[in-house]
Amino acid sequence: IARVDAEQPDVDESVARHLERALHLREELQMRDAHSDELAARAGELYANAGARAFEALDLITSRDLLGRASALLPAGSPRRLEIVPHLAVALTETGRPEESDSVLEQAIEQARVAGSERDALRATVQLQANHVYRSPTDAEVAAAVTELESAAATFEASGDDVGLAEAAIAL
Repeated sequence: IARVDAEQPDVDESVARHLERALHLREELQMRDAHSDELAARAGELYANAGARAFEALDLITSRDLLGRASALLPAGSPRRLEIVPHLAVALTETGRPEESDSVLEQAIEQARVAGSERDALRATVQLQANHVYRSPTDAEVAAAVTELESAAATFEASGDDVGLAEAAIAL
């Protein structure tokens, strides 16, 4: 089913669920190996695709669930995982789970730096600062976050990163 439906984006979630179930069955049988890693990566990629579509449609509950599953399945520090974390964090915050959002972002910042991806670290930092502005009780905390967001926006602009720039502008 994964091979037959790979070209149909509307079935990503269904195929991902089957692959994830196969992974869990292998784990129950204590058969964790390279094939299991491939199942996890493929399911994670499909969940990420479906979650991105849900995010674009502003279906934040579905996006949160699908991107959360993708994040759990994709290897820590992988480019795809680091790419989806800012949207996962927005979905978590907007669906009433801001503390979990902060935790996911803090881990992503660390993982991005270890992976050598300053862009992904900066994107996660932008979302973390946006969370702080959203919930900050003091003017000093808001001012500090705004300063960091302005710096991030300048970095994104200088590097020609329109996605990062847009995220920083929205956070401001």
